[in-house]
Amino acid sequence: MNKKWKSFQKLTEKCYENMIGAEEDDSCWQNGFELLKELVLEERKTDPQFAPDPI
Repeated sequence: MNKKWKSFQKLTEKCYENMIGAEEDDSCWQNGFELLKELVLEERKTDPQFAPDPI
């Protein structure tokens, strides 16, 4: 797993902690979404069918 995917995993964990009230910083949601968009674009460079756009 590359570094960005690991970062996304950590952000996801932080967001779940935020949902249960254990983490008060809600910036993880926006940061996680931005990182996910980057990851999808990168993955599509090697696999155009990765996370296809819904039509």
